[in-house]
Amino acid sequence: MLFNVLCVVAVIVYRKRYPNLARPYKAWGYPVTVIISILLFFGLMLNTLMEDTVTALIGLVVPVAGAIVYFIFDKKIKAEKNKA
Repeated sequence: MLFNVLCVVAVIVYRKRYPNLARPYKAWGYPVTVIISILLFFGLMLNTLMEDTVTALIGLVVPVAGAIVYFIFDKKIKAEKNKA
């Protein structure tokens, strides 16, 4: 669900960042429906966290571990580029 929220948030971010970009698909009811979707996903995430805490926390370990690995390698690559 976390990645679903990030995808929906990306709609708002990209529409603000690139207002003149061609939009082959129009978001119906934008921005109200997009915000409602974000709120519903957050509600579902909170409900899952309260109802099945262990499974929810295990599910959060994967993205957190991925973020840690990403930042470690990103920092390492940037340091190597600065040396060259």
